Parts: sequence; C-alpha cells; structure tokens
Amino acid sequence: AFDVNGDVRWYLTEEWSTVDCSYSFSFDKDGSGFWASRNPLTGSIYNWGCEIFHMTWTGRVDVLYSGAEDTQVHHAGCLGPEGEYLYFASNRIYSLNPETGVSSLFLDLDEFIDPSQGAINVETGGSTTDSWHPNSIEYLPEDDSLLLSYRNQQMILKIDFTTREIKWVFTCASGLDEEGNSWTRLSCDADKIILPDDGDADFEWFYDQHDSNVISYDAQSGIMLLALFDNGTNRYNY
Repeated sequence: AFDVNGDVRWYLTEEWSTVDCSYSFSFDKDGSGFWASRNPLTGSIYNWGCEIFHMTWTGRVDVLYSGAEDTQVHHAGCLGPEGEYLYFASNRIYSLNPETGVSSLFLDLDEFIDPSQGAINVETGGSTTDSWHPNSIEYLPEDDSLLLSYRNQQMILKIDFTTREIKWVFTCASGLDEEGNSWTRLSCDADKIILPDDGDADFEWFYDQHDSNVISYDAQSGIMLLALFDNGTNRYNY
C-alpha cells in the first residue's frame, strides 16, 4: 500500500506473498476495505481464499471472517447498496453482513446454466468441476444491477440486483440460428443477448477474460464503456 506521497506504508511478507491467492480490495466509505486471501496459517486449499479480512489502509486487520464453508471466496467481491460484501464462492454469490458476520446465499448461478454442460473449453470438452470460474463483480448504483465476469463461460453478465433477473449477456457462445433467432447457453430471452454488429470487421471476442470494469455508464441511454483483461486462451481454437 502506498500513501499520497508514494511512500510504501505496508506490504505482504514473504510468507504471505508466496501463497496462491491474494484477491483485490473492495473499499468502503471510510477508506477501509474487504480483502480475501488464502491464509497459509490455516492450510486452505489452492485458489480459494478461506478468510475475508476487513483491513484499514495502514494494514491493520480489524475484523477477520473465517471458517464457514461459504467463505471460500474466489477472485473478487464488491460492496452492495447497504454496505454488504458480495463475493463469489464457486458457482454461487454470497452476501456477508459486516455487522453480524453472517453470510447468506444471494444467487445460485446454476439457475442460469445447467452445470452438467460444463465449461466452454475445446481442449478438454468442458469441465464440470469449474463450470463458471467467476472473477469480477461490480455493483452499479445507476440502475441497481450487478456486472459479473465468468471466465469459463467466456461471458460478461448483467443482472438486476433486486430481482436477480438477467438484464443482458455478452459472450462468444452465442449467435443466430437458422431462423435468425439469438441463442446462448443461458436460460434467458433472446432480446437479452448482445451480439456484435455484422458490419464491424474489427470486432474480436475476448477469451478466458478477467477483471471487467465499468469505465463509464449512462443508465438512461444504456451506453457503457467497459474494460476487461483478455487472457486470449485458446483464441484460435474456437
């Protein structure tokens, strides 16, 4: 962590920096934030952070949420409209109440896609052990929605925060059938599927993406500028 002068205020020790996972901060209003990491002292498993920390900018951990099955945090979390901490745990999204330390199920992603379909992976035929691989979540107060990124479905998904209904989906696993109808792996109406313009010769799909972030968003017009990291895995195999 750096201060306004660019001076290092604190950093992870060698013991912590060699763990498999340290995920991003989600800041709250007072400048503190939630952070999830695999804790080497508890021997938690690869690629899942079993501890959620509430940490100040000075590096002081004031609360540690640990031990429950539903704190198997993966990749990312964000603050909701009431100060709750929303985070991925496998194919589910949980909501942590910071005051009580109690987590509750917010959304089961298997409601949208049959997990037996597995991941979109041409080399292995699809993995059913990690069908989704969620990696970023962002709350959009402009229209009370969540923006979600799923690597193993090659998918950016927007859902209504209150109703949990799909607002739109953007994925290479989509297109038009012989009758001109939109299709995707998701259980959603065709008008929720965003397809690129046929005349856009420069358009390229992302593959195994991470870290989608909204740069700007006009909820009234629906125009969004979105940035993401395109891992590009198996790009030319699709």
